Amino acid sequence: MDVSCGTGRLLCNARERWLDAQLIGIDPVEGMVEKARSMMPSATFYVSMAESLPLPDASVDLTFSTMSYHHWVDQIKGVSKMARVLRSKRRLFLAEIWPPMGLAKVIHHFQSNDAARMREVFTRLD
Repeated sequence: MDVSCGTGRLLCNARERWLDAQLIGIDPVEGMVEKARSMMPSATFYVSMAESLPLPDASVDLTFSTMSYHHWVDQIKGVSKMARVLRSKRRLFLAEIWPPMGLAKVIHHFQSNDAARMREVFTRLD
């Protein structure tokens, strides 16, 4: 499952690696989901925010999100929802941008990308 999948490019790469996988894309923007559906008609897509994933508990083997964590309104809740849908052997991958400190102070958009805060978010999952 790709949380905040955008146009589905990462899911296309996942398809090359895991040919038989049931791929799921989640994005809060309908236009992005439409584009992703056109690129990956065999995948399942939902219009949803990370903080309210429309999947049952323990229904996914692997979940990932790239370059979107800083957009989430409630990051703790988003990561917690990603963990909730994972089966017993958790595999949650989160890739995020880390701009230089001075730039992060100027662009409020990235102020949530603090290493200590992110560690705290993942520690709460235990």
